[in-house]
Amino acid sequence: MALQGMLTLVYLPSLLWIITSIYSNADVKAVALRIPGSGNLGVSAFILSSHRILPSASSLSPTLVASPLLVSTSFNSQHLSLHEFPLNASKKKKGVDRSRSKKGGLDDVDSDAEATAVSEADLDALFAALRAKLKDCEEHLRNKISRLTLHRATPSLVESLTVELPGESKEKQLQYASRIMSKGPYELHVVPLSPNYLDAIFVSLSTKLVDYKVTMQPDRISVVIPSMTDAMIQQARSIVKETQQEVKARIRTARQDLLKKLKAMRKGLSDDMYFRQEKELDSAVKLSEQSVDNVANKALRNLG
Repeated sequence: MALQGMLTLVYLPSLLWIITSIYSNADVKAVALRIPGSGNLGVSAFILSSHRILPSASSLSPTLVASPLLVSTSFNSQHLSLHEFPLNASKKKKGVDRSRSKKGGLDDVDSDAEATAVSEADLDALFAALRAKLKDCEEHLRNKISRLTLHRATPSLVESLTVELPGESKEKQLQYASRIMSKGPYELHVVPLSPNYLDAIFVSLSTKLVDYKVTMQPDRISVVIPSMTDAMIQQARSIVKETQQEVKARIRTARQDLLKKLKAMRKGLSDDMYFRQEKELDSAVKLSEQSVDNVANKALRNLG
């Protein structure tokens, strides 16, 4: 949105002003008129929009002159000289009172506050991203622990194995031919859906689970998984502890990343709002760290 090249002639008593206003998000440029012999006339810049003329500045310091004499011309037999003054519309100038309580001040909230204000949606997005990161950290620990406990007897250990069944043209997965149950941390019971399947399932499991102890019982098959050695247990405990510390370090990094973003938004937040966000951040991080500790400690207890 820009109004470029607009020239307005304003006649004041004994003065001739030529004001050129160029409006953008960052700069307003005003051209001031000097009439030889009449002294400095001062500067007033206007933004022309919607058929209204709104004052945007009332005075300028001589140090703001961006260039020397740019143009000279003649008008009504008087020699005119024009100087260009850049105005930064987004910053307050020293000596310019922009108070809303004074005449000539802004009618609305300062444009700086509007430009830097942080919305609730912005904060919600930040914390949603944080919670997603914290959840990923917690899941990483759970997945690592689940791989360590694959040595335990769980139905998933054998349910995808295929078996040849009497009267069937194709092999079936064990989970579709039997019920599989855990009988403690190191033993599974496989109960065929039909008594005719018992021998076939026993042969298949004995062939495929060579490291396990497979025995046939009257109506089921027992699969015993060798227990973990002391060395295996110690190694697993070390992995759990290392992963626990690794995940907590990731959580602290996520906290620092969000804290940096909050500090970058500091100007757009009230003191109360800023400290409330810090408190919410610390609360979310604390809950995540507690969850990680609980998962790790439970795994360590199960390992013995």
